[in-house]
Amino acid sequence: MTLGAFEREYLELLAVGTKGDWKDKLFFEDDENRVEYMCYHMNHNPGTDETHWHIWKFTYSVSGGVSRIEGDLVGSVDGRAGLDWA
Repeated sequence: MTLGAFEREYLELLAVGTKGDWKDKLFFEDDENRVEYMCYHMNHNPGTDETHWHIWKFTYSVSGGVSRIEGDLVGSVDGRAGLDWA
């Protein structure tokens, strides 16, 4: 499932509050095709091992709605699961 522009903008506003001056954005989905991680960088086309990504993690309730947004934490996209999430 590919996220539509409106869904991405909605999740961005939930996490950040306003649109930042981000040059690159990556989205990772869980097994149910819901955004699990949202990763933003100030530079265009950085490597996923670069350690200055701003990363948010989304948790969902039983009903399917967003119940928690953690972040932003700073780290690499490759190491996102190992960041200090609750």
